[in-house]
Amino acid sequence: MKTSIKVSKDRLVEVKEEAVEEKLAYMGYFVLLSNSRMTSAQVLSHYRDKDQVEKAFMNLKDRLNMRRLRMSSERGLEGKLFVQYLALILVSELKHRMEQANLFKDYTLDEVLEAFNRVEYFIHPSFGMTIGEILQKQEKLYEQLNLKISPR
Repeated sequence: MKTSIKVSKDRLVEVKEEAVEEKLAYMGYFVLLSNSRMTSAQVLSHYRDKDQVEKAFMNLKDRLNMRRLRMSSERGLEGKLFVQYLALILVSELKHRMEQANLFKDYTLDEVLEAFNRVEYFIHPSFGMTIGEILQKQEKLYEQLNLKISPR
């Protein structure tokens, strides 16, 4: 493609209209190539699946703190991997419920996780679990996702 801006020695900037129009004509399109025989819908589906896997690994590494596995025993490593696996299942279920409730038009997965992350609770051996204040936004999310709020 052609360069859309030209800067002269006098530092004058000139916009090349033809080059800009050419770039705008392809704006919003992308090309996926495959070495196997698939329809365009199948290729796009595989690409989106790959994107979901990459996002799941990002969740494991960033949100679930699994960048480095610093374990002193194999049993500890297995335990951490199991907890990470359960957390990934929960995140997948949350994403599924968000899709069912059509929440992706208003929230990202991270925004919902952050909203729930702000709910505080305390467990006392004698009294059991006590949940802190739940804001209206959080309560609405619980309802939309068909999640029950534990009794206080």
